[in-house]
Formats: sequence, C-alpha cells, structure tokens
Amino acid sequence: MATAATALGEFDNVDTWLYEADSAADAIIEQSTYYDLTVMGAPTVGPLERFVFGSTSTYVQQDADSSVVVAHAHSP
Repeated sequence: MATAATALGEFDNVDTWLYEADSAADAIIEQSTYYDLTVMGAPTVGPLERFVFGSTSTYVQQDADSSVVVAHAHSP
C-alpha cells in the first residue's frame, strides 16, 4: 500500500486503503458505490482456471454500480 501511495502521490484525488472481506469481488463491488470509476488488473490465469474458479474482474464488471476499467498487461 505504501508503494502505491507513493507512486500515486502526485495525483490529488486518489484513495488508497485496505479493506478486509471474505470475497475480494464482493468487497470491490460494495465499495464501487462510492466512486465514479473502478480500475482493476486483468486476470493472469488461463481460460480453464477462469472457467473453473471464476474471475474477480469479470464478476465486478457485471455487478458494480460504477464504471469498471480492466487493465491488461502488455505482452510482446
């Protein structure tokens, strides 16, 4: 969290905090009601794992009250 706060320090309106919950997706969805935009990293597992275990970012995109942007890692 400290690294994120330092990297985002130049921006005026960025919140960083730790929220504990049983489900990451449900916690993000609950907190999305307080923000205009939610930014998440894309899943790094393969299609089979996403099918079997689900994807947090997909679940959040479907159920969040605000807009959700999913950032994918650059691959050559």
